[in-house]
Amino acid sequence: GLTRAARSGDGAEQREFKLSKAGEALASVRRDSGFGEGPRLFMPGIPDLDAFPREIWARLLRRASQRFDPVSASYGAMSGVERLRDVLCEHLREARGVIAEPEQIIITTSAQAALDLLARALLNNGDTVWFENTGYPGARAAFLGASATLQPMAVDEHGANPATAEGQPRLIYVTPSHQYPTGRLMPLTRRLELLESAERHDASIIEDDYDSEFQFQGRPVAALQGLDRTGRVLYVGTFSKILQPGIRVGYAVVPKALAEPLARMQRNTGQVVSAGVQHALADFISEGHLRAHVRRMCALYEERQGMLADALKR
Repeated sequence: GLTRAARSGDGAEQREFKLSKAGEALASVRRDSGFGEGPRLFMPGIPDLDAFPREIWARLLRRASQRFDPVSASYGAMSGVERLRDVLCEHLREARGVIAEPEQIIITTSAQAALDLLARALLNNGDTVWFENTGYPGARAAFLGASATLQPMAVDEHGANPATAEGQPRLIYVTPSHQYPTGRLMPLTRRLELLESAERHDASIIEDDYDSEFQFQGRPVAALQGLDRTGRVLYVGTFSKILQPGIRVGYAVVPKALAEPLARMQRNTGQVVSAGVQHALADFISEGHLRAHVRRMCALYEERQGMLADALKR
């Protein structure tokens, strides 16, 4: 197994630590190469940090720091400040077609934290997860850390294909609006197949909708969650890809029956976002800054995409 040893200041070797099986599984998925030096060209998952509206964000943070809310300033609202859940719920309904109530939203420190929370809540040792092949390493780490068994789903021109997976899944993980890393968009027929497979196997689906706001042609395709009529889709999103990873805010939209136990789990694991950041983010959304920022970034990224495509052709 993996062990860890350290040396004291005088060079004496300290005791070794043997990781648990869950610890070994989490540590085995390497995702940190190069991040310590900051963003590099063509590094996936990093927005243009120079385009972030710093002055607006600083003003909203100052305003939020002066607001005293005895609930969120203490140990209340651990799963999310009420106002942020309200405005985020409305935003997701309009922008992504998500059907939910504010109390179904769990605010987390990242999409990765949401995946970890859901994996711990729903997976027992050895449970099967259908996983996109190739798929997002962070999700792989969350499921392996929950001692799950991963079964690959082949990715074709329509995204993940559930007909290619084996076993009896407890969870099915997909990125239907922008498959990671191929960028494939899952059409309606495949989405309906996926929902039918989940119902047939009595499985839940985790829909990772990490950056679907960025659409260059036509209207964005609505989330898979909006098609779900049986409460099987658990919707995960993040502000890291839209704004900046340093804000450390993600979220999960879950069926009502899961909301309360997940809130208790979150309280006991401490994956809680600063109330001040949440208040500032609520203002950022409600005052229209998020919508305006997404429009600007779509135009910027479309221009860069075209320049890259032209350069590759040459």
